Parts: sequence; C-alpha cells; structure tokens
Amino acid sequence: MAYLDEDLGLSLHAGLGGAANLEGPSRYRATDRANRGTVVSETSGAKADAGDQVRAIEWREDSMATQFANVVNVQGTREQVDLFFGTNRTWNLAQTESVVVDLSNRVILTPLAAKRLHSVLGGVLAEYENRHGRLDLDA
Repeated sequence: MAYLDEDLGLSLHAGLGGAANLEGPSRYRATDRANRGTVVSETSGAKADAGDQVRAIEWREDSMATQFANVVNVQGTREQVDLFFGTNRTWNLAQTESVVVDLSNRVILTPLAAKRLHSVLGGVLAEYENRHGRLDLDA
C-alpha cells in the first residue's frame, strides 16, 4: 500500500517491506518490477512545477543485505545523525551485570534526511498501530 506526503514529497510504502524516498521534494514514480512495471506510487512534491520531469525510482535489490536488529541507538552532531543497529545477546538480565549488544550497522544521515525519516517512520508506526493495536514501550 502506498502513501503520499505532499508536503515532503515522500513516497511511503507501508507494510513489512516498507521503504521510502528520503531525497526531498521532487516528482517520483515508484514501479514494481515483479508486476511488470505497475506504478505503485507517485509523488508530485509541493514545490514541483507542472513542467517538471517525472523521475522513476527503480528499486535494485541485487546487492542488498538483510540484517535483524532489536536494539537501536542514535547520536547526532550539527552535520549528521548516526543510527546504530545491533542485536541484544544477553538472555538473562538477572544473571549478568551488563548487557551485550553486537552492533551490526551504522547509518549516517543528514539532519534533513533524518527529519524526513522521522516523518515517514511515524506514518508507518501509526498505520501499524491502527491495524494491530497500540505499541507500549513500557511493556
């Protein structure tokens, strides 16, 4: 299912395989190669002129790696926001003095891309909670 955010020019594909264009306002058309190029979403950016060229987004998964993470940490500076992903390896907190996390990935974003990610991720989580119920962080 595709959602459009006209203010940010973002294309948001909700669901388990969600992805988003975080590059900013422009005109984009995402297509699904598995379904013979069917248009799955199109954005028109709030500041796009009528004469702007539509840019197609081709999702290439040839060299994509998939990794699981159940821990995330964020740090930032004026120039960048760093996202750290990892896996908690501590099974019994009662029997250990520290938590062991194997870090697997670091993603570095510009502050603008991080703000767009914040907006898109909020939309995905709102849709998830509408379908499956509220997520409780204190549980």
